[in-house]
Amino acid sequence: MDPDAVLRYEAGLSDAMVRTMGFMLITYVPLQVAAVVMMKRLLWRIAAALPLIPMLPVIYVGFNLDTYRDGSLYGLAFYFPYAPAMVYLAAILGVGIFVTRGKRKAAADTTTETTGTTPRRNRALITVAALGVVAGIGLLLFVLMPARSNDGPSSPREALIRYAEVLHDGDESRLFAALQATEAQKDFMRANMQFLTAKNAFRDAFTTAYGQQAWDDFQDDSKGPKDGNAKITTTDSDEIVARWRNATIDERGHEALCKDSAGAEKAVRLIKVDGAWRVDASSVCPRTQQMRKMIEEIKPVTVLLRKYEKAIGREGIKPEDIDAELGRAIMKVLKGVETPAPHRFDIDRL
Repeated sequence: MDPDAVLRYEAGLSDAMVRTMGFMLITYVPLQVAAVVMMKRLLWRIAAALPLIPMLPVIYVGFNLDTYRDGSLYGLAFYFPYAPAMVYLAAILGVGIFVTRGKRKAAADTTTETTGTTPRRNRALITVAALGVVAGIGLLLFVLMPARSNDGPSSPREALIRYAEVLHDGDESRLFAALQATEAQKDFMRANMQFLTAKNAFRDAFTTAYGQQAWDDFQDDSKGPKDGNAKITTTDSDEIVARWRNATIDERGHEALCKDSAGAEKAVRLIKVDGAWRVDASSVCPRTQQMRKMIEEIKPVTVLLRKYEKAIGREGIKPEDIDAELGRAIMKVLKGVETPAPHRFDIDRL
């Protein structure tokens, strides 16, 4: 995946957060403060502060960048608490201004004549007018500020290709930007991504140290050692991308279904979120119970792959020695089976 595209996407999320929260704070906060300050009686101040109850959670969520990644703060979900709060505060301010003007009219005029200071009545009006100007400027900036594109995939095929690339890159933030997933699905995809990158790193180190033929022998069960045999299936993003480029995609509005060119039984579902396509994780992840079981299996194997990678290329350790010891270690963590044969080397002493 193009790193510049990722940076532009993340910048787009930050821009969405700044625009949304800047608009809300510039328009809402001055009105909220003015309403509370203008009220002199405790009960009226409490009434003026009531919009804080729905607005504080909105503000908290609004400063979370993931909110804009999921698109959960846009549209009606955002304006349901915001619009009523603004109308309520405007009404409170209107009542406060009306009552204050009636009570202080004579006193304000006297103050002007004797001290030359600005009448309280006029000060209140000037304050409200200033707040209105600030809010208007904020609204104008919000409307005129050019929106940045999140540079998300513009087509289902592009989304599939990006997903395949980032799954093998090992970059968690990129992976989750390409998916629409629950927390459980994110946990599974995270474990799967780490497993894929660990397998590929082990293979690359092995072929660099011993050559391609040694890796082919490592993968060949008929040539595996009798005291242990590790079989590691690896894939590259290029292989997956080639399949997606020739896949059949059925696009219907904001949803698309894809079957890869290898004829996979289960179609991959894609959905359009905020103008960009994402892979629906439920179409590439197993059921919840199976996800948990697979995580329990692949996590320890991932650890073993990284652990035994450090044995590659060590003096006195042959490729078949690593095959045997890694195979024994995997059998032990997955099946609880310990081979009685003597160990070829001690990985913990390397």
